[in-house]
Amino acid sequence: MAAASRELLEETGLGPSEVKFAPRPFTSTDAIYKDEENITRFHYVISQTFAFAARGSEVRAIAGDDAAAVGWFSIEEMKQMSHPGVVPVMIGVVCQAEKLVNSGFLMDKDFASTAGTN
Repeated sequence: MAAASRELLEETGLGPSEVKFAPRPFTSTDAIYKDEENITRFHYVISQTFAFAARGSEVRAIAGDDAAAVGWFSIEEMKQMSHPGVVPVMIGVVCQAEKLVNSGFLMDKDFASTAGTN
């Protein structure tokens, strides 16, 4: 979880005092990029984790040097985004996390308050 905490800090400026992470990832997905000859050039396995952001964090989030922008989006807003290879997977991950929260499996009170120490 230390890597997720570092990435979030680098890309948004939000640190451990503003975000509490689940103790472990809840799912993983692939991102496979092929060239014009259909040869795989990059294959990323991405582990998704869940985190609760402190109220007001959305105001303080600032895009880092390796992020074009940062924002908080509803599922409906995500459906309007124009990245067909990414958006359906992203929405699936968000819906899965939402189900876990609604079922009580992922709860704010159970999360570590210092994201960088796991």
